[in-house]
Formats: sequence, structure tokens, C-alpha cells
Amino acid sequence: MRNNTLSLILYGLMGAFMPLFAQNRTVVQFNDSWKFLKSDAVGAQGPTFNDVSWENVTTPHSWNGVDGQDGGNNYYRGIGWYRKHFTLAQTGKRVYVKFDASNMTTDVYVNNVQVGTHTGGYSAFIFDITSQVTAGDNVIAVKVNNAATIIAAPLDADFTFFGGLNKSVELLYLNAVHIDPTDFASPGVYITQTTTSSDKSDLSIKTLVKNDQASAATVTVTSTILNAAGATVTTATSSGTVGAGVQVPMTGTATIINPTLWNGLTNPYLYKVKTEISVAGTVVDVVTQPLGIRYYSVDVNNGFFLNGVSYRLHGVAHHEDYPDKGRALSDLDRKTDLDMLKDMGCNYLRLSHYQHGQYTYNYLDSVGIVAWTEIPLIDNIDPANSTAFSDNAKQQLTELIKQNYNHPCVIVWSLSNEITYKNNKTPYPGPLVQSLNDLAKQLDPNRLTASAAMFSNESLNFFSDIYSCNQYNGWYYNTYNDVGPWADTQHSTYSAKAFGISEYGAGANVKQHEPLNPLVAEPLNYGPWHPEEYQALFHEAHWQQIKARPYLWSTSVWVAFDFASDGRNEGLQPGINDKGLITRDRKTKKDAYYYYKANWSTTPFVYLTGRRFDIRYDSVVIAKAYSNCDSVIIKLNNVALAVNKSTTTIFSWTGLNLKRGKNMVTAVGYKKGQLTYDTIYWTFNGPFTINPPAAAIQINFEVTATVTPAGYLKDAGNIYGARGNGQTYGWDKDVTANARERNSTEPKLFDTFMQMQYLKGYNFWEIALPTGYYKVSIAAGDPNFFDSYNAISAEGKLIVADAVYSAKRHAYGSDTVLVSDGKLTIRPATGSGATNTKIDYIHIQQVNGMSTGINTAVNEGINLYPNPASSDFNITGLRTKANVRVMDIVGNQIKLYSNVPAGETFNIPVEMLRKGTYIIEITEEATKTYSKIIVQ
Repeated sequence: MRNNTLSLILYGLMGAFMPLFAQNRTVVQFNDSWKFLKSDAVGAQGPTFNDVSWENVTTPHSWNGVDGQDGGNNYYRGIGWYRKHFTLAQTGKRVYVKFDASNMTTDVYVNNVQVGTHTGGYSAFIFDITSQVTAGDNVIAVKVNNAATIIAAPLDADFTFFGGLNKSVELLYLNAVHIDPTDFASPGVYITQTTTSSDKSDLSIKTLVKNDQASAATVTVTSTILNAAGATVTTATSSGTVGAGVQVPMTGTATIINPTLWNGLTNPYLYKVKTEISVAGTVVDVVTQPLGIRYYSVDVNNGFFLNGVSYRLHGVAHHEDYPDKGRALSDLDRKTDLDMLKDMGCNYLRLSHYQHGQYTYNYLDSVGIVAWTEIPLIDNIDPANSTAFSDNAKQQLTELIKQNYNHPCVIVWSLSNEITYKNNKTPYPGPLVQSLNDLAKQLDPNRLTASAAMFSNESLNFFSDIYSCNQYNGWYYNTYNDVGPWADTQHSTYSAKAFGISEYGAGANVKQHEPLNPLVAEPLNYGPWHPEEYQALFHEAHWQQIKARPYLWSTSVWVAFDFASDGRNEGLQPGINDKGLITRDRKTKKDAYYYYKANWSTTPFVYLTGRRFDIRYDSVVIAKAYSNCDSVIIKLNNVALAVNKSTTTIFSWTGLNLKRGKNMVTAVGYKKGQLTYDTIYWTFNGPFTINPPAAAIQINFEVTATVTPAGYLKDAGNIYGARGNGQTYGWDKDVTANARERNSTEPKLFDTFMQMQYLKGYNFWEIALPTGYYKVSIAAGDPNFFDSYNAISAEGKLIVADAVYSAKRHAYGSDTVLVSDGKLTIRPATGSGATNTKIDYIHIQQVNGMSTGINTAVNEGINLYPNPASSDFNITGLRTKANVRVMDIVGNQIKLYSNVPAGETFNIPVEMLRKGTYIIEITEEATKTYSKIIVQ
């Protein structure tokens, strides 16, 4: 009973309305003492099967908690078995086993009898096991399979498909006459607000009554509406005869006069509906459900209205995902996450991309956060357009709606997400989306339907009541200043349909930083460098444009927390989508989190950005704070420098002069006489000078007719020669026939390319350059196909060596090379496994080699200098065996070399280091020497 006590506490904290124990109905948590095997096992469903060597686990459980988050897209997708011995807590009752979710296909056996199969990874399902259980020892065996399938969504998505019993399991003990829990695992009670205003609310309460007796029963259903204090407001009753072995829906009506409305964050007032069924005057079952009385609408020009008042919906999209757990969250994990999002000021959540745990909906009901909830119909549909796939999508939508019908927080059922992303509209998913919309309106005529679109001009966007677009101006295309004009065009072009923004975001690694001056350049979205400062600038620009456009019915940042997507490898965080406002371990709220808190929260606060960028190499810096205060004062080393006011919640100060060593920076905010402050520390260890680089040469590989992207030169496959643009470059033979333009939705830099698979390894591309060091960056890939292993070398050094696949169709690489013969030579690196290589573009920038600055040289005999024959560093003068550690400027280890011999020249390759400043720590016995190197 230990788990029952914990669950009661958690439900009580959040005001949940489905108690674990109610009169004549007993719900027992069934999470302990499972045995688990991550493979198939013949005969594992048998009661006498020997599982003694299996792992002991507790549900929720996923077998991909570790391998689904480490990158490589090679996590286990297959069969896992769970087994458990149990005895019945009660006898003479109907017994059901309920799984809150299991991914993806689940076969359930009780005492060697298969009691049911469920396909779908995120919604609850339930089986009647009364006929299979006995009064003695029972064995339940569950076979779960998360292998790829074409009969159930999602087929493909930008997140890990964690296998296992991902949510809780429970046993239900019910009387023979009871409220039926088997209607798609719903509560069996459906509360509909037929008409609602501030004056009254008319309710229709449908209860599914099941009679498993051998004879008919006369049943009375009484639904008592209780206010927040527990007092009775009104009742709804119905009665009738229920035949033996059948289910009968029984509906009662009631009216609440002058109801207290569920009014979002302002007043999330909740009633309870306590539904009792009685036979011959005896109550035989009780189910209690939440009731939040509210009405809402959407206007194409003025956005969302709650209870007749404009109520702008702003918040985040949220995945259920935790380190080392995957999707197997506890309710305490859910509370931790939701508390942080509430504290940020969210009044709206997009629950992506699947049904979340019931605790989440209960929490949102209780605090007044509006929810969009959806099924995992993502990226594409079954290529065969099979009935089985369509039926499963409808099943998942039915489960979503019926299981969450009574939650007042839910105002949108979403039908799909980026559904044409991967299938190039073949087969066209429109008929399926239309049928899903029809089904949603049939099951729940009162709520809104929506879809999240990748392409803003598709006809299937308009099958639902409203729609939203996933847009990434400033990350995957365009700039972050383009979101406003884009939205205006969308609004005017499709003026009959209300629209919002369902995703916008940019990646950030909290260990990567760039100074605010000059402004941070847009990083390569799938590249290794995702500085936290760029994400903040991205969101500053987006929100200022969004808040000026009241016609947007809702907007949601992508995404609340960094999450596992095992196929990703970017921002130096393999297996992680790093667009979260909070890190995946929940330890760090990124700067952008506090920008939104400054705009959405009313509690006075001030937050200084750049706190993790704490080692500084410029003495003159910019300080920036986010605050909802009226004014903010900046102090440096306890000296007040300036007071600023802002209408954008962004406060900035230029020209702060740091002293050598540690500096204390404090921001003090004032709001209506209330004081708040924040303090951070920056250490100045400079100065170091970096010479400005020469202008980059940027060349796009394209067909002759392509309109070359701004800032780029054209290469259409011509033989080497003067191009008439100030540069001399080309191929060793005419390869214009190998140029391609897909006319896809991707930017031209990735839409066009030169096929190198025909070049057989002995042909090449060259450009005339003076002798010197050059940083060469190359992108490769095809927007329409992922049939390549792209391997490309420059001056014999491998620049690109990366496979592409459905979730990442382009490869990228960058390195510094030495040009010594007047030409930079690019070849397909067949010796490194190049297959069907396709080059998109090349960036070439001359660098000034590498410079070093000695900070603390305890051993003055140590020398560290650039090797003139390569892009590497040499270390000489080691007196003893040493450990050499390369760190970034905030002290994070990049590479450790152990047991470097004394007296030899040791080489440090810097091919993995991007331009910037690094620290070299050399440990000889107990002596440490530190050097700083600048890679330019």
C-alpha cells in the first residue's frame, strides 16, 4: 500500500478528481515487483516460466532511458517482456487491469490466456480479466514491442520512441453493476456544457452503466455537483433498467445559476461532479470528475476570448521526457516541470506530440492553464494509405477525447503535426485529416479542432476549426526579424481562418557563449555551435513581433525542456534537441526562460543574463537584464553606474569596465516601491587580441538558372577558370549535368547541390587562393532523399563524413587546412566511404594561424606554439610525464590526454575546435601550468 499513500498525497496536492478509493470501487496501484527482459522469450506468458534471472523493475519503466538519449539513432527498438505474480485484493468483484500507456504494441496475458492487444504508445487501455484470475496466485505477462510499424502513428518524428510500460498500471475492483471503464479507458462519465454564460450553465451528464449480473437491474444514476467548498449546488438524476450483460448510457441534466467561471490563471474555479449509481437503494459505484464552467471563442482578427473577454494565449510546447527515464515519468516529475512553467507565466501549453499523463491535465485544470492536446500523427502517413493505419489514428483520437473529455483545461483537440513533412504529399493526407476532424466533432461538438502545419499554404490546414503553423524564421530559414511580416502575410492571405504559431524556437547549449558585442551571428542549426546568447536574441525578436499581433489566437515556444531525439547531433549534445528554455536535467533555466518570465509573470524580479559566460577576455563588456520592473540599476563591484527604464522588459548597459580578476555585477529592480535584485560574477583574465578575419568566400553549387542566394557566388559545374566575379575556380571537367535544383521548401543553400557520386574520386573542384591557412566549411545533402554517405576532403583533410537519414538530410563539417600550392582542392573522399555524395555549398575564410598567451607558467620551460606544417599545436619542454587537458573558456573539458611522455614534442590537434579561446592545463606531478590559446 506504500504506492497508494504516495499517489493520494500527489493527487491531493493538485486537486485531482479521480480518487484512488471511492465507495464500492477500489483502484490499486500495480507498479511494484515486475520482472523485465529486453528481448523476446518463447513461452514467457506461461505461469510457470522461469523469470528468476530477469531484471526487477517498477513501472513506469522504459528500456530506452539511456540508449534513447545518447545519439546515433541506434537505440533498441524491439520486444520487451514484463511479468508479475499477484493475488487478488478482493474477491467476488469484476477485475480490470488498466495501463495508462505502453509503447507501442502491447499483448497482455493473464494465467497464460491472452486478454487483449493494444496498438498505440501514449493513451490508456483497459482489459476485463475477471474470467482469467483466480483466488490464489496469478501471473500477468505483458509483451511490448516498440519496433517500427506502418499500422500506427507515429511512423517518424523528431523524438525518441521510448519502449516499455511508460506510465502506471493499476487494478480496478468493481461491483457487478458499475460505471463502465471500458469505453476506450474513459471514466465512463461525460459532462457536457450545453449552454454556458455568466448567468447560467446547462449541463448534460451521460453515464455508461454496465450490468454484469445474470439478470436485469433497475439502476438510478445521481450526479451531484459540488462547489469548491464541497457544498451541493444541484443534482442530475436518471433511472432505468439495464439488461443482463449489457451497457446502457443514462443521461441526466442540471442547471447551475450564476456559476463561478473557470477563468484561467485569474480564477481556475473547479466544481466536482460526483456520480453514483444505485441498485435497490444501495450505492454500488461512484466516479468523481472535475467541472470547470467556461466558454470561449476565437476571432480571426482579435484572437482568443475566454468567458467573453480577450485572453491572449501564450506559452510553450511541452514533451514528457526525462534524463535516463525517457517517457517513464513519475507524477512528481510532472509536478516539477509544470511548476517551472507556471512560474514562468505560461497561461497555455501545447501538450506535444501525444497524450500526456492524467496528472498533467489535473494540474492544468487546478491552476487555470489552457491546453492544446494532440495525437501523434506526425510527419507522414502510411505510404500504402492503408485502412489499418487510418483506423488506428481514429482509435488514438477517440482515446484522447474520451479519456480527457471532462478536463476544463482542454480547449483544442489537435489532429496532426507537420503531416506532409516527410512524405512529399504522397499519398495526400487530406482525406485522413478530414475524417479525423469529422470524428472529433462527432465525439465532442463543443471544443475546437486544430492542426500544426509545417507549410503555411496547404489546403489540409483548413479542415479544422482553427490552425497553427510551426515556423522557424531565424533558425532554419530567413532571419528572426521576418516572423512579423510572415504572420501578416498569412493573416491577410487566409483571412477567413484564425491562425496561431504552434512552434518557434532556436537551440542553445548553456556551455557555449559569445559576447553580446558584436551581436551574435545566427549559428548553423544542425552545427556544433549553439551559443545561449543567440537563443535569447531569437526569442527577444520573436516575442516583440508576436505581442504586436493580437490576431494570433495562440503562440507556443518550441520547447519547454531540452528533450531526447536520438537521431540528432548538434550543439555538441548528441541525441538531444536543445531548443528548450530549460536544460533536460532541469538544473538550468536558460536566459530566454527569464525573458518570457519578464513578459508573462507579474511577480517582480530581475535577472542578469550571461551568468554562465563567467570568464571574460574583454575588459569592456555589455550587461543585459530581463525584468518586469519599472526601472533597473546596474552596479559593478558595488558601484552604481546607471539606471535604465524599458518598455520591452530588456535592460542593457554598454561600456562596463571590468577590473582584472573577479567582478561582481548586480542589477537592482524597482516595481511599485518593491525592490528585487540579482548578482552574478565575471572574471576578467585578458587582454587577448584577435585579428579580424578576411572576408569569406561563399559558393553555392547549383544549376545555371538558379537565382544565387545573397552573399554567394555561383558554381554550376563549369571547368576551372576565371568566373568573372573576382575568383577563379571550377571542376577539372564540365559537370554541369550533375547540378540539381529540387525546388523544395528548404532554403536554396540546401535545395541545390552538385552530385559527386559520378566523379569517381579522381575528379575534383579547385579555387585559386594565396598560400596560407583557411577555414573550410562544407554542407552536403539532398532535401528530397537520404541515400548518401557524404564524405568530402579539402587538401587531403576530411571535412565532411556523415550519414544522412530521414530526420537529418544534410551533413556539415568544418576544419582549418593549409594551402601551399596556390589552389584549394576539394574531392569526394572515396577512401572514407563516400557514397552518392552531394555538395551543397562551401565557405572559405582565411585565418591567421593560431596564437597563444601564457597566463600562469609555473614551469617556464614549457613552450606551446603552432605547428607551421599543420593546423595543430606543439608542446615541448615537459620535464615529467604529464596530463594535458583542453578546456573551453568556461572550464568545460574538451579533451584529456593522459600520460604524455616527458622530453618529447607533443601534438594537440585542434581540428575539433571552432574559432575562439581555449585553456590548456598541463599537470606534471603536483605542478599545473596553464596556457590560453586563441584559434582564429
